[in-house]
Amino acid sequence: MLIPPKGNPIMSFDEFDELLDQDARFGLPGEDDAEKPLVIVIDDDESVREALRFALRDYYRVQSYKNGTEGIHHIDASAHALILDIKMKGKDGFETFQDIRKKLPYLPIIFYSAYQDIKDPYQVMNEYRPFGYITKGEPVRKLLDLVKLALRYYKQILRIQQELIEKHARLAESERRSALEELAGMVASELSNSLTSISVPAARIHDLPPLDVNKIWECWESDEEGVILQQYLNEWQRNWDIVQDGVELIQVSEERARQFLNDLQGFIGSRSHQWGLVDICNVLEEVLRLQKQRLKSVRVITECDGDEIEIISSRGQLGQIFTNLISNACDAMSGQEYPQLHITIVRKNEGVEVAVKDNGIGIAPDQLPHIFKPFYSTKGVRATGLGLSIVERIIKAHKGTIAVESQLGKGTTITFWLPREIPMENVQIISAVE
Repeated sequence: MLIPPKGNPIMSFDEFDELLDQDARFGLPGEDDAEKPLVIVIDDDESVREALRFALRDYYRVQSYKNGTEGIHHIDASAHALILDIKMKGKDGFETFQDIRKKLPYLPIIFYSAYQDIKDPYQVMNEYRPFGYITKGEPVRKLLDLVKLALRYYKQILRIQQELIEKHARLAESERRSALEELAGMVASELSNSLTSISVPAARIHDLPPLDVNKIWECWESDEEGVILQQYLNEWQRNWDIVQDGVELIQVSEERARQFLNDLQGFIGSRSHQWGLVDICNVLEEVLRLQKQRLKSVRVITECDGDEIEIISSRGQLGQIFTNLISNACDAMSGQEYPQLHITIVRKNEGVEVAVKDNGIGIAPDQLPHIFKPFYSTKGVRATGLGLSIVERIIKAHKGTIAVESQLGKGTTITFWLPREIPMENVQIISAVE
């Protein structure tokens, strides 16, 4: 008896034979052994193992094992079907079935046991859902036919798996091309905006007339009251104001381009970071010092749970997290009369929890599910949409968590947790991500 993938729990032999007629055997007598499907036999009775090896030899390669532990150790993805005894010494057939099912979830497994070993075969079939069940008292032909059907089933599974792999590869390639096109468009747009913001004031500065020293002396000698000289100096003051405004705009554009480059490098992974024991409170202090100019009109409150809170991490990556979150908070508080940034760091659950809270404009509920997506921004064309994506990527690579709470008009709180220690294999994963 067997259980088909769908339909009645038990298939009759009439239905079984009808299915058998729809397909030929996988293997053929005389075919090279390497080309034949591999059938595994696990049975503690040597005579049964030899009998099955003899019965299957013309059509299949056969590997046999005397107990469940040995079979579990050796079986791998090269197997096409498994014939499994139930009553064995040590690990019985049911335990062996469950362990192999975890290892090879789609491998067809046929229970092959003495009739007295199973009081209720139907209950066993419904509870464990093997591909089939044959008692050792039945003709071997039935077992061979069931093996044949199992291989046909497994062939279909492999075909479907291959189709899924190919489909996934095509989808991944399509998504990769789409992401590259989007990234290329983002880079082109950002560079164009930055160059325009630099070239326009640069052109105005270039077109300004140079300071005419001779004219100053002429005015000094001919204009006793200094009216003409004052007019000339006033004109030059206006020109100097244009220069200052232009230089400031160029500096802002340069900073924006630099931030975009940093975000892009962090996103595509072109940096390396040294790992070790890092004081996260100290990293925050460094970032706040670097952001001092931008935070000059913001009231900053920091609370750190102790003098030092050390975790295994990368100083550069922690700095990138704080820099991106503080930058986002500053953008959100732009235009606020009394901007306030509140950052707390506390020990929690064998790690550290950090909350970055601002009183900015907040994030709309329909935007919250998308804020960690690459290139998604709530700030329009003036942002790259990479900052929070990079933050989430770093935190997840640390095996940490991140959450966002926000209310329109009241502000946003981003809370993340990082473990105090991280296994070395995870460090390698993070390095690969970068």
